[in-house]
Amino acid sequence: MKVHWLAMVVLIVLSLGFSAGAQSGTIAREDIVWAGGYWTEPGNWNPLGWDTAWGAHFMYEPLFTVVDGEVVGIIGESIEWIDEYTIEVVIREEATWTDGTPITAHDVIHTFDHLMPSHWQLLGYDERRESSEAISDKVLRIHLKEEFPNSRAVWGALTGETLIVPKHVWEDIEAEHEEFPYEWVYNNDWKEIKPEWQVASGMYLPHDWSYESERLIRNDEWWGKDIWGLPEPKYIGHRYFATNHAANVAFERGDLVWSGFFYPRIWEVEGKRAGEYISTWTMRQPPYFAHSSVVEIVFNHNKYPLSEPWLKHAMAHAIDYDDISMVSVSGYVEQALATRISPQSTEGAELTDEAVLEEYQPSYDLEKAVAILEEHCFQHEGAWYTKDAPEEWRGEPIEDMLPDKPGRNVKLGPWKLMVVYGWTDSMMQAVLFQRDFEELGIRVEPEFLEMGTYTDRFMGMNFELMHFGMGDGGYDSDFHGNYSWNYTGAPGQWENFSAWYHPDHLGEPESAQEFAELLDQLDVTPAGTPEEEEIVSELQGILAREMPSIPVFYNAYWYSFSQMYWHNWPTEENPYVEPLAPWAVGNPGGMQILLRNLRQGAEPIPTDEYPWIPIY
Repeated sequence: MKVHWLAMVVLIVLSLGFSAGAQSGTIAREDIVWAGGYWTEPGNWNPLGWDTAWGAHFMYEPLFTVVDGEVVGIIGESIEWIDEYTIEVVIREEATWTDGTPITAHDVIHTFDHLMPSHWQLLGYDERRESSEAISDKVLRIHLKEEFPNSRAVWGALTGETLIVPKHVWEDIEAEHEEFPYEWVYNNDWKEIKPEWQVASGMYLPHDWSYESERLIRNDEWWGKDIWGLPEPKYIGHRYFATNHAANVAFERGDLVWSGFFYPRIWEVEGKRAGEYISTWTMRQPPYFAHSSVVEIVFNHNKYPLSEPWLKHAMAHAIDYDDISMVSVSGYVEQALATRISPQSTEGAELTDEAVLEEYQPSYDLEKAVAILEEHCFQHEGAWYTKDAPEEWRGEPIEDMLPDKPGRNVKLGPWKLMVVYGWTDSMMQAVLFQRDFEELGIRVEPEFLEMGTYTDRFMGMNFELMHFGMGDGGYDSDFHGNYSWNYTGAPGQWENFSAWYHPDHLGEPESAQEFAELLDQLDVTPAGTPEEEEIVSELQGILAREMPSIPVFYNAYWYSFSQMYWHNWPTEENPYVEPLAPWAVGNPGGMQILLRNLRQGAEPIPTDEYPWIPIY
């Protein structure tokens, strides 16, 4: 293998600088951008894995990113439809790995077609692809199956944020490990692996890590420097915190300048020194934070009666949305629509079907909640029981808990609602959900779990109810992709969290199968056509009627920043990229653009031009 001598020296020096559990060397505070809010622990720099550490998203790069609806090249120079079955991608001539090897079409094909064909991030890419072809070292073509012309899913996968890895290195890794190199086999920790495997493409490479933080150093030989210039930050780093409160203390001190944490009553920072430098996407104007993914109460459909639509509708009407917003998140968030499409989405807002909302949008109405339960249940000794449950559900017999009563009677609750420990806003919401459901006569108990345990549980479908709001899509995220990710595919494993659709129980419920089929139709339907509007309307109607989960809020997109050491952050007034929290690892290209635009030096935000305006 040919290795560029300068890159090799850099990599050997980096590998010698690592120390497990302790960081080496002092870095001047003004030379590093400290971020926080990503939940995965440091050290696992395998970009293919489920638990990829923060730094991996700056070591490796995607083909493209999307800024304000436009495809922007990173490794890729251009992408276009050659015909309705063929997409051509051209890779930048300058794009090179850190060992001096050019980044080629073969690296891209190996990443997409060999290492990640069924990965949840690719949302049906492999099922729709007929073949991939390297026209030359820098040009590849993707050929689609006959039934998927103009596939949105394939275009979305190629223009999305899959991190490309070097084929010549990862073939060696796979051969040595003799298993598929996801993180449970290989974590790509550069303090442990062979120097010849320490090959990446990005603006930053590992410097060191401890169990509290990780630091990366600028790659001054980065291939993109002659196109965009080197980023000003010499170092970037990520700190890990047990709770939002601890993170916010660090934010106020300037120990953290790029924050993805919930900050209660953020306007109150005005009276502190940090108030001179801290701001948000809307420049201190309510609601401060753009929309993010939907906060949901997810019901495990493998368990009866959590699968019943009427149960979710009743519980949705028992939630005091306004009160929970004010108490748990300082009033930042608004109730989500039953369509799951944000009013801020430029792609989906205009397709929102108002008739669906008029019929199905839940509101806080305890009387209506009780009326729905009374239609399907009766009360016995202070608890609700179903009037007539099925004999079995998904192959499991259902016990009649009151054999002396007519019908098959199953008690509603008590159920556990699992929540991530340390996410103080989520924890408070869970307690308030418990209060509201208690008023309805259903007992729901919060279960606070460490992030790793929480993730293992939902990936294994080992829960009853789940407080979920981890999607990193911003205010303008792709609703088609979100529909696919949330409600189809194999249950668990970072998709189809509720198991509403289940490949082993097709046709049950029929609505889930119909939903999946409509998504396939939408995938090949041109945007802006009456056919698209009709399909999207049907999809919204199914979601709103069947309610696989309860959409509670559009989570606030927890992006705030401090200009105590770095300035020129993206804002609504300066939107060179969308708001990006440090946990926006689904958009590494956007985060890389953010870092390229940061400028060194403190810059207080003028209070006369941008005064904090409280929500209440």
